[in-house]
Amino acid sequence: MHKTVSPNQTGFIKGRSITDNIMLTQEIVHNINRTSPAGNVVLKLDMTKAYDRVSWEYLCKVLRQFGFAERWIDSVWRLITNVWYSININGTRHGFFNSTRGIKQGDPLSRSLFIIGAELFTIMMETLNQSKFIPFSMDKNGPNISHLCYADDTILFSSCDSHSLGLLMSRLGEYEGVSGQLINRNKSGFYVTFKEDDPRISLIKGITGFNHCQFPMIYLGCPIYVGRKKIVYFNTMVAKVARRLQGWQGKLLSYGGKAVLIKSVLQALPLHLLSAVHPPKTALDQIEMIIANFFWGMDGDRKKKHWSSWNDMSYPVSEGGAGFRSLKDICNSFSAKLWWRFRTQNSLLRSFLEAKYCKRFHPVAKKWVYGQSHIWKRLMDSNKMIEPIILWKIGNGEASFWWDNWTELGPLARLNIINYIISIEFNLARKDIPIWTSDPSGKFISKSAWHIVRRRKGTTLASSKIWHKKIPFRICFFMWRALQNKIPSDDAVKRFGIYLPSICNCCPIHKIETSQHLLSESKITTQVWEYFCNTCGIDRVHGKLRMSTMKWWMDKGKNLVHTCIYSAYQLLFVGRFGKTGVGPDLKTRRCQLGSSYNK
Repeated sequence: MHKTVSPNQTGFIKGRSITDNIMLTQEIVHNINRTSPAGNVVLKLDMTKAYDRVSWEYLCKVLRQFGFAERWIDSVWRLITNVWYSININGTRHGFFNSTRGIKQGDPLSRSLFIIGAELFTIMMETLNQSKFIPFSMDKNGPNISHLCYADDTILFSSCDSHSLGLLMSRLGEYEGVSGQLINRNKSGFYVTFKEDDPRISLIKGITGFNHCQFPMIYLGCPIYVGRKKIVYFNTMVAKVARRLQGWQGKLLSYGGKAVLIKSVLQALPLHLLSAVHPPKTALDQIEMIIANFFWGMDGDRKKKHWSSWNDMSYPVSEGGAGFRSLKDICNSFSAKLWWRFRTQNSLLRSFLEAKYCKRFHPVAKKWVYGQSHIWKRLMDSNKMIEPIILWKIGNGEASFWWDNWTELGPLARLNIINYIISIEFNLARKDIPIWTSDPSGKFISKSAWHIVRRRKGTTLASSKIWHKKIPFRICFFMWRALQNKIPSDDAVKRFGIYLPSICNCCPIHKIETSQHLLSESKITTQVWEYFCNTCGIDRVHGKLRMSTMKWWMDKGKNLVHTCIYSAYQLLFVGRFGKTGVGPDLKTRRCQLGSSYNK
């Protein structure tokens, strides 16, 4: 498919990515303000029922022109024409008729057939340069891009010259006539710079029949903008996460259920946008604030107390976090993937960027300069961290001698080694192969990139023992909070400006209520700790909760069963106390613990 379909089409072709179209469109739009006698315009097309309007005769002619065998074309004809319909009205079928055009959108073969059929449009657009067509202002040394496609999502780039726009619309009319496609002019639009005068806008509208639209333009689910990145451009992404949490279902979830929903759904919603665009830090903070409010709960329109910041919880459990991932780290891992694709794969985006920014220098040696695009800045930010991880296995020697890391020691431009160069063996029959050294397979994996770019903390024994696979998240999470003094005891609520008379109802002496006292030093908890320590033959450690739990975790049992009991008991005990002793009504439920264990 990649040999048949032009690089302007990236939909459903192995090795091509939807992010290339989004980034390339953003890079081209970045030059829309470039001085040009004719001006620049971007046209976004909306095809009416693109799959349902494909002409069968036209599709077979295109397949024949591309050299497909007649036997294959006959099989395709039989497949797409043998479609019959009945209308179901109140449970009763009426009529039985066949269709005269169109392909099934859900059929895996239909996607490839549609892309091949749409290749005629690319050929017709390439002939515009032979008819005195004035293109969109781009770098002269790079590819001249007149259009980009992702299946039926098409965007065109042209000058505002009336003759050029007339040629463009005549090609679209011819394509509509032969393919059966129909452009919905009411939903299609054109975008020009905000400095463009009204007479030229009226001229474009008269020639194309499209509506005049303002940036940002939503293309393939991502905002395409001119100038600075504004937070308002990403309000749709923030609102999408907020809408998913509306309703009563989320209010009935436990901490464990909320954690699953956050990891599986909420943090997955913005992934498509993050893979192509780097939103402002404030937009990511807003999403994480919405997620944090959902996790800790809401009391009407007021958010409940956050006993731990989302930043502290966004670490792996082995590093003292709660297992959530920071959106900033996810975004940086996608930036690493973009740099890997830019350095290792030949694409239209790479050709355009190298022609625009790397005319005299290798991309590794380049630095971002004020005024260059945000796409290029994102790539340059990933350069220093990701480039040392890319190793080139020499084949025919096409890799850069000075700037590609083929010595395993770094680029030669920054080294001085002669003996190593002499020992290199070349294989002219094989291409140079890029290797991702952070994964044993040598292939790029987003997870390994995330481990490279994310924030880190040191690992501790307590962090690795708190989270047990066989124990519910709610219990492990309460132990995590208890060890960090983040449970609603009287001393802890003072951090929120709440001052209460501090009396522990679990002790006859009524000492000051602290989290350490409740879980380790009160009369009831002391009796329970001593009972189980004596039963298991473990010396009781008087003092803080962390010291008591560490004693259980570090003690080796006689067998595997004992070891499992030692690692899980204190979690279950503290979690049980958290369920009965620490909750919304602090004073009324704590004494239930004594009666619970006496039974």
